[in-house]
Amino acid sequence: MKRKNLLWIAGGIFLAIAVVVMLVFVFSGDNTPQNPDKEMIKLDGTWKVAAYIQGSTYTLPEKEYFSFANDRACAYRGDTTTPFAESAYTLTASTYPNLELNLSDIGRKYTVSVITDNYIRFYESSTVYTDLIRYANADLSDLTFTQDVVLGTWDVAYRNTAEVITQEKIQFADGILTDYRNGASEPAASVPYYWNEKGELCVDALKVQMLCYPLSEDVLFFIEVSTGCVWELHAAK
Repeated sequence: MKRKNLLWIAGGIFLAIAVVVMLVFVFSGDNTPQNPDKEMIKLDGTWKVAAYIQGSTYTLPEKEYFSFANDRACAYRGDTTTPFAESAYTLTASTYPNLELNLSDIGRKYTVSVITDNYIRFYESSTVYTDLIRYANADLSDLTFTQDVVLGTWDVAYRNTAEVITQEKIQFADGILTDYRNGASEPAASVPYYWNEKGELCVDALKVQMLCYPLSEDVLFFIEVSTGCVWELHAAK
């Protein structure tokens, strides 16, 4: 009888320890990805520097690019195809949920925030960072497109807004931008748009002027001239 009681006590202690261990595991906040490869973005290709942000100030460089190929990163500026900086690079999930980009040849490291598969941010500090968008031309040549490139209906994949907006669609037709939000059938806005002499898309009613960068027939970027904010639109299906 005493042996049986001892077995029950031992079993109870083991169960209690197991429960404590399980609770510690569940509530410890372990953010290590189960499969880090799934958290990685494919950097291969060409990226345009959309904006440099330093505190409350920003600049929109006209021609600055990064390219990533064969484990090497190159940075370009202006019309030249000769990089002004280059380095071997590694991209790791050591700062999960962000990534860490190590440019070992030049001693630089960035924390990389993946906003979408086509839009990333390189942080030097919490207030100093670089926004990059994928760029269509690997040879760094200027994009050529007609103003009709925006026509049609687009799903908003990303747009920086103060309010939470879901299921947003934007339609361009007959000089009118129509904005549908949160799955509503009635538009939140239906306002004129036009292109100015600088090639910027202007929507006076929304107080925005935007640079346009088509990535493909199905993906379109806008960069707000007054804020540096990026819009990523995908052709609606």
